[in-house]
Amino acid sequence: MLGLYLLEANLVSSEQLLDALTKQRESTPPIGQLALVHRKLSVRQVMDVLNHDPDRRALFGEIAVELGFLTTEDVTELLAIQRAARPKIGEILVKSGFIDEDEMEIALARYLRST
Repeated sequence: MLGLYLLEANLVSSEQLLDALTKQRESTPPIGQLALVHRKLSVRQVMDVLNHDPDRRALFGEIAVELGFLTTEDVTELLAIQRAARPKIGEILVKSGFIDEDEMEIALARYLRST
């Protein structure tokens, strides 16, 4: 993972990385929202999934499949869309001022060569 590489290379601190990861998570669109946007689920179906057995800790996609609203292929597709929409950790670190853009480009190239 690029974030760990940057941390181990002392290019960012653990606090900066944690802050960037939190921003990344908060900026990632939820599967239910993506299912609505891509017309895989109705608002009612999303609400049914969210309200289904609130004491059970299950993923949105698992519940939607269990209820027959989505197929596993639908969930896989939505997860790919979600992954593509997730802001890149390097971009967040640069925008937050934790590392400059040139330094990030060099670090990314080194990271890609090492993997």
